[in-house]
Amino acid sequence: MSPEELDRIAARAATSTPGPWSLEAHSSGDDWYVIAPPWSNGFSGSHVVAVVSDKDHFHSPEQSRANALFICQARADFPTLLAEIRRLHRLGGL
Repeated sequence: MSPEELDRIAARAATSTPGPWSLEAHSSGDDWYVIAPPWSNGFSGSHVVAVVSDKDHFHSPEQSRANALFICQARADFPTLLAEIRRLHRLGGL
């Protein structure tokens, strides 16, 4: 992966809504909300970053939750992974 590709990925991560993000189940049981913390959008309340829905029952409820959790954790995981890739590049390991 080139430094330019890493820079583009880092830019996308940097411009996304600040984290940490959390996961909440909707009361219907069909949706999972990925929630950003208060003040990340300039307002005092938390807000929804993404909704993973199982209304059409295309996925099992467990798969829908796993998909939502992946999205939720990506906000924290991407910067960590990018830093490790860059560290390995500096060491000549990639």
